[in-house]
Amino acid sequence: MSLATATVLAACGGGLSGQSGSTNAYSAFPALAPPLSRHQFPAAHDPWQIVKTANEGHKLGNVLYAVADLSARDAWAVGAWPARSPYLTDTLAEHWNGTQWSIVHTPRTRTPTAQLNSIAALASNAKWAAGYAENPGCICGQTVVDYWNGSAWTRLKTPNPGIADFLAGISAVSAEEIWAVGSDWPNQSYDVPLILRWDGKQWTPLALSQYQLATLYSVYAPAHDDAWAFGFWGSSTTLVLHWDGTSWTRIPFSDTVQIISISGTSPSDIWAAGYYYCGSSCNPIAKLYHWDGIQWSAVSIAGFGEPSVISGISAVAANDAWFTGYGTVFPKWQNYVSNVTYHWDGKSWKDVTNPDQIGCCVLNAISARRGDAWVVGQGGDKGSFSMHYGKR
Repeated sequence: MSLATATVLAACGGGLSGQSGSTNAYSAFPALAPPLSRHQFPAAHDPWQIVKTANEGHKLGNVLYAVADLSARDAWAVGAWPARSPYLTDTLAEHWNGTQWSIVHTPRTRTPTAQLNSIAALASNAKWAAGYAENPGCICGQTVVDYWNGSAWTRLKTPNPGIADFLAGISAVSAEEIWAVGSDWPNQSYDVPLILRWDGKQWTPLALSQYQLATLYSVYAPAHDDAWAFGFWGSSTTLVLHWDGTSWTRIPFSDTVQIISISGTSPSDIWAAGYYYCGSSCNPIAKLYHWDGIQWSAVSIAGFGEPSVISGISAVAANDAWFTGYGTVFPKWQNYVSNVTYHWDGKSWKDVTNPDQIGCCVLNAISARRGDAWVVGQGGDKGSFSMHYGKR
């Protein structure tokens, strides 16, 4: 895979992590309870190892929403830390140097709360993280994109076409072509999908006003003339947009699902993951789809019950992909809600969950390369959380 990119489960007020007290465009995620716990923070056995993360401020408010695994000595995780209170956060970035995680400060925001939801990494000196900053008392968010040049994080100037704008996902083709997606509020009545494009010098916005009450959660761009963005429109329509090098076009999608993570290895090998959710009347059910260059097809997951959600997916090769999340896994874990990690070997998805990760945390994102993977999230009163697969 030419780039390491991770798309977040953007739990901004009512999402899976439950760490933000704000109300904004991303509150459509189901507010599931954390996985049931038999014991807290056990020492995991091979091949998964729980790795201590760095926390800033009070541990309770630290949470990681996205991760990019670039090499054995270069991984980044982004999220939020409690700069003002457990629910009034600022942006957080942590770096793995092959030995430990350490905090690398991002620019402070002036608004009461901010967080980074997604990260795209092209090289050791070229990484971009996207999110938002807002005042929880109003619809008045602003887009945030931070850039790592190899020595420091700087905040790029980003457009905000509406009264409130938020970013949930980011994907980089090159340093001269990056896509970020989210939501734009042209007024206080409804939101529309927001797409930002970076040309190496500036960000240009595209607000798709024809889709009212809609937002985009994830984006993946395998080529200059090929990009996918997924979101939700209204109360029951999956919104799928495709970039062909000239314009964005809506692609029909048969199922009603919230796709919150996309990853691929080529224009003909792309995975999209999320969940089916019908509101408060039923439980969410994890959903997984694959693009073969011609069509999107649903892929079954053996032994996965409900409620269940896939929060992150990462593709390395045609026979090597990973996803994480949580759900009712049976009969292996005695029919209760559990953290899960699955691996694709080219033929089927297999449960590779370690027993010790069942109740330790909330898993928000995963990023992998050949023989190696990082999962990040939130570990309750222990703060931010990470787990590593492979040799260290």
